[in-house]
Amino acid sequence: MNPITVITDEVRQRMIEELTAPNAPYELATGTIGGVEYPVFKSCPQNLKAVYAQGTDKEAFISQAITRWYGERDWDFMVYQDERYTFSETYRLAARLAWRIQDAFEIQKGDRVAIAMRNYPEFCIAFMAITALGAVAVPMNAWWQGAEMQYGLQHSDPKLIFADPQRAERMAPYLADPKIPVIVVRAVDGMPDSFIAYDDLMADATETEFPEVEADLDDDAYIMYTSGSTAHPKGVVSTHRAVIHTLMSWELGGLGLLYLNRDYLDEMRPEYKSGSILTVPLFHLTGLCQFLGSFRTKRKMAMMYKWDPEEALRLIEKERITQFVGVPSMSWEITNSPNFKKHDTSSLMVLGGGGAARPSKHVKEMEKRVGSNIASIGYGMTETTALGSGNGGDDYSAKPDSVGRATPPVMKIKIIDTDGKTVEAGELGEVCFKSPTNLRCYWKDPEATAEISLGDGWIRSGDVGMMDEDDFIYIKDRIKDLIIRGGENIACRDVEDALHEHPNVFEAAVFGLPEERLGEQVAAVVMIRKGCDLTEQELLDFLESRLARFKIPSIIYLQREPLPRGATGKIFKKKIREEKSKELQG
Repeated sequence: MNPITVITDEVRQRMIEELTAPNAPYELATGTIGGVEYPVFKSCPQNLKAVYAQGTDKEAFISQAITRWYGERDWDFMVYQDERYTFSETYRLAARLAWRIQDAFEIQKGDRVAIAMRNYPEFCIAFMAITALGAVAVPMNAWWQGAEMQYGLQHSDPKLIFADPQRAERMAPYLADPKIPVIVVRAVDGMPDSFIAYDDLMADATETEFPEVEADLDDDAYIMYTSGSTAHPKGVVSTHRAVIHTLMSWELGGLGLLYLNRDYLDEMRPEYKSGSILTVPLFHLTGLCQFLGSFRTKRKMAMMYKWDPEEALRLIEKERITQFVGVPSMSWEITNSPNFKKHDTSSLMVLGGGGAARPSKHVKEMEKRVGSNIASIGYGMTETTALGSGNGGDDYSAKPDSVGRATPPVMKIKIIDTDGKTVEAGELGEVCFKSPTNLRCYWKDPEATAEISLGDGWIRSGDVGMMDEDDFIYIKDRIKDLIIRGGENIACRDVEDALHEHPNVFEAAVFGLPEERLGEQVAAVVMIRKGCDLTEQELLDFLESRLARFKIPSIIYLQREPLPRGATGKIFKKKIREEKSKELQG
């Protein structure tokens, strides 16, 4: 008998059945959360502090496999510029910080502690210390300016704040209560005397284990703010159980294959030890879960202060990165870099994307440039702790416009119509989720919590999508972003996909603008591929055979500079729409 190397539908089903069976690592049971029954992992860690302990556990299955393949040592966990932190070193630093904030600031279970900084190792250490105490971490958007920062602080009401110098300076005028202490990491000269330097706080700390405080599985772990498409961003509250169930669900695929091949570990040895590159902010759930998942699975994480495709290529080569995850535009940018072939990227096993749609044409082009079908896509929400669906490998090559099937084994997805009834395969409707990873609530917003809830554990996504006969999901647009032109619904994604088929189009964003007669008109901003030329008429002629006439943009803006992006790297369509709407109004 030979080891299993290809995950077919049959292998996937066997993996799920074996790993979730009684006494197996991912055994399923029925759990009740908020009066609703869900499938849950029976033997999951009881809180995030237990997850951190697993990251240094030499007896864990993944640790034993790594030791067998590469030898025993305290492996690097975080790599930031010239700094390196091993797994045990990170654990000890987080434990010491937990003791410091417990003793000096009396941080207890349920207290909110804000983290306002860019991607620094101290962000991860602070998050671990906070959640290990049963306190609630509040990652704050590092791009927020004065009024936004003020709202976040007032809304979350933290007892303590961690900040880098830039964020500390920015929030200083809005600290209405001077009693809130601010710990500044990587402090610089000239900081206010009221601020506390992180290095001073940690001086002479010697503890090696966390304080003996235990959070319950359904205690709150963090408040993560949405990107703020409404007047104010909403604070999504997720529990320890939600985070842990997301991590375990994501693991089931990769570690599941190892588990099935546990008698053939020598044959399964990868050439390079697992390593990832953190391309998105830690205040975004994609970044946060990547950090937590890396610690649990003994995966090295190379951190980027900000996104730069050339720096990413350098890190991939230097650190032998095996897994790249970011918004889809990031993997598109590195594979289209003029320096892509100059770097050794042979270690890459995954080119993942999430948080935004990837044009289906990009999938084939990326695979051609990389030389293998390693591209993948994930779909989830802040409100589902990033869990949702995934598509990769041969499935993604076959269905590049799909975000895949619901991630097993605890996530359920359905598509409903405006009456709340499940639609047939192939019909459009709103995508809905049921999982123990769903949010507990929106912080201090019972109306918004009720609005997203469908009852019986189901929540609305606000996304328009469909599911085919094989249960593959296709996301068309945000409900609020649908263009309604003369009574016809137009999904921006359909128009964007058609635009991306043109060889001289590098990226595009489609949106609706006001129009007196038909209500809305279709508008598009298009970045022309470097070294190419393109006219509006050429695009219109190109689209004529690909789209119904009512879907063809009536306004096209051509440009050679990249489209504006938000903090997470996604195209900032809201800003584009607002700017073009003002231009239209004169």
